[in-house]
Amino acid sequence: MLGPWGTFVEIGNIVPGRPTTFEPRLLAGSKRMIGSTMYRPASVPSMLEFISKHRARLPIRKVISHKFALSDIDEAFQSSEWDGRSNIPVIRSCIVP
Repeated sequence: MLGPWGTFVEIGNIVPGRPTTFEPRLLAGSKRMIGSTMYRPASVPSMLEFISKHRARLPIRKVISHKFALSDIDEAFQSSEWDGRSNIPVIRSCIVP
């Protein structure tokens, strides 16, 4: 998803003991990867605008592991809660109408 000089910011995935792998060659071409555990709520509108603008070009749907109806919001939160659990079935979810 990155072009030359691009930066990948990993937001979330901060659960201890949950490693991830990647191919180091993917960072070639002056790309960089940084992590973030927090972001300003005021940034959310620009993030959503970026995703919406580039949704046809980027594999956004591939990062969603589960979809929940709004009526199942309680189940979505319970399934996504990682505090004190080592096996979490939901990695990234979304609420759909």
